[in-house]
Amino acid sequence: MSVRNKGPLWVIYPMDDDPILRTVAYHDRMIWQLRSIVVE
Repeated sequence: MSVRNKGPLWVIYPMDDDPILRTVAYHDRMIWQLRSIVVE
């Protein structure tokens, strides 16, 4: 996904909505910039 085509896309958890999302486990799962998606 090029910037011209609205990429890269940022995918993050809503950290302010729930305190459990502010733990190390959720920080390790976050994707900051998604370059491609493969759907099978």
